[in-house]
Amino acid sequence: MQILNKNKTLLSLIAFLAIIFSIGMAFDYKAPEIEASATDNVSGWAWSENIGWISFNCTDTSSCGSSSYGVNINQTSGDFSGYGWSENIGWIDFAPSSGYPEAPNHGVKLESDNTVTGWAKVLSADLNGWDGWIKMSGSWANEVSRSSSSLIGYAWGSDVVGWVQFNPAFGGVSYSGGAIPPPGECNDGIDNTDTDILIDMADPGCLSPLDTSEDQTPNFILGFAVGSSDNLTADLLSGQPVTSTETSIKVTMADTGDPAFSGPVQLSVLSSDLPGATYNWSSTTINSPYSDTVTFSVNVPTGTPDGTYTITIKGEGGGSSDTVPIYLNSSTKNIKFEEL
Repeated sequence: MQILNKNKTLLSLIAFLAIIFSIGMAFDYKAPEIEASATDNVSGWAWSENIGWISFNCTDTSSCGSSSYGVNINQTSGDFSGYGWSENIGWIDFAPSSGYPEAPNHGVKLESDNTVTGWAKVLSADLNGWDGWIKMSGSWANEVSRSSSSLIGYAWGSDVVGWVQFNPAFGGVSYSGGAIPPPGECNDGIDNTDTDILIDMADPGCLSPLDTSEDQTPNFILGFAVGSSDNLTADLLSGQPVTSTETSIKVTMADTGDPAFSGPVQLSVLSSDLPGATYNWSSTTINSPYSDTVTFSVNVPTGTPDGTYTITIKGEGGGSSDTVPIYLNSSTKNIKFEEL
């Protein structure tokens, strides 16, 4: 009798543990640690024929007090973060860090052209043998994109989830943020990523993610260009010291209206292959707004051989510099006669 009682107790314990184990298996994935999402900028419902509604924010279900979740889009990078929720498949991570099945190798992202790219991951997918990946764009029509204050189009979640519609007739996913600025560009629309040699390529853009002005720090690689109006000529065969013709030196800013640099540009002769020459400047400084020009000429010493000489002018200011070569040629032509 004592053994029978012990067996009953053991069986009861086994049954209890089995129940606990079953509950544990049912909730094998843990709800991520997330914050209440009234401050997140994505909300609303997407729809899948296979698994039903997907909520993007706990405010959709009035559950923020007990089950806080939400999806947010970074206003500078466009990267999604946070979690959505489905009653049938559980948590959906919009910023998975690795394991993407194919390119693009990143989580969900709103691009500056308003397309949405990347991957979301269903966290409970491994329970039923599905890898859990949902792709935002691919080779299909109506990929996910931003349209004003909404996210629209279709994502693809394999045969398990199928097509996920972001703008179904009786739901829809809302987005309360704005457009994502192109990389390196401020909201003022000045392009700082242009590869033209005159563009201030090291200008980092905005003082803050949503700033509407350019960075005021003079920190570009090349903020201005130095140019000349003409080459120089001189009578190199006169046998006397002579002064060349004049050329005008001008400074041109890289970006019209870019206030990042407005200091003076100092001019000098960086190098010359004309020995003994001296130089005449109307001024060696050009000040903002750089509309003035200065004149430059060369005093050529006696005995300078006929030929072409290179004089390199340098402009320097605000940590940036630029050079321009000016050529000095003889103004006297040697006419040679050949016997026929």
